Amino acid sequence: MRKKKWYLPLYERINVPFDSSKIVVNTKNMNVFTFSNTPLYSSGGGAGGQNFIYIKESCKISVPNVDDFTMYVNAILNSKLLKFFIQNGQFNQLSTSKIADLPIYLPDFKANELSKNYNEVVNYCKHLIEITTKSNTLFDKFSHSSETFSK
Repeated sequence: MRKKKWYLPLYERINVPFDSSKIVVNTKNMNVFTFSNTPLYSSGGGAGGQNFIYIKESCKISVPNVDDFTMYVNAILNSKLLKFFIQNGQFNQLSTSKIADLPIYLPDFKANELSKNYNEVVNYCKHLIEITTKSNTLFDKFSHSSETFSK
C-alpha cells in the first residue's frame, strides 16, 4: 500500500462533475432515479451510498441543453415502459454499467415532431420540479412556524 496523507483518498478517482446536472441512484436497490442540478456529494458505498449518472464531456455537444437532456433521461429511467423492459429482459440486477445498455432513444433535435415529444417530457419534468419545490417550501414554513402539533 502506498503511503498517503490521511486526508487524501486511498485510490485515485475520476474527475466527477459533482456541481453539474446528474441523475442520482441509490446503490442498494437502484430502482428510483432522481434528477439533481445542484452540487451534491456522496460518501459512496455501504447501505446509503449513491451512484451518479452524468453526461460525459464528449457527449455534451450532441444535446442542446445538458440539464434538459438529463431530465429527459431521468424520466425515461423512471418510466413504466423501461421498468417493464428491465423486468422482462436480461437485467436480473440493474447496475450503472447495465444502464448504459438500456435502449434510451435520443431524438433528432432538428426533426420538429420528434423534438416536440422530447420537449414535452422535459416540460413535464420542469413542472414536477416546480410543484415539488413549492410544496417543500410550504411544508418547511409550516414545520418551522410557532404553531406546532400538541402532544
